[in-house]
Amino acid sequence: MATKPVQPIRKLVVVEESMLMSMSVSKAFVSAFPFLSGLQKLKKKGCGGCGRAGQAKATALTSAKQTLAGMGSGKKRELKKLLNAEQVRITYKDSGGKIINLTF
Repeated sequence: MATKPVQPIRKLVVVEESMLMSMSVSKAFVSAFPFLSGLQKLKKKGCGGCGRAGQAKATALTSAKQTLAGMGSGKKRELKKLLNAEQVRITYKDSGGKIINLTF
């Protein structure tokens, strides 16, 4: 009888932009955190001269990080379970522009 090997729990997972984009296409993450579905629509648009598309993407990703950071403890536990992590770290800018490092 073959059994599926158990993945070891990761000590610390840092949520970055690329991870948020990957999470936004995963059904498990989108069903648990519906606000991530809006990140799927972010694609490179425009010529790059003014950087407006990049600004929109950065704003959306910062908003997603702030939302993750502001979730209740139950949702944060669910995020850790989905990421298979003991701790999760999110680095983002608050509304005042101050950089916040949140580990839970």
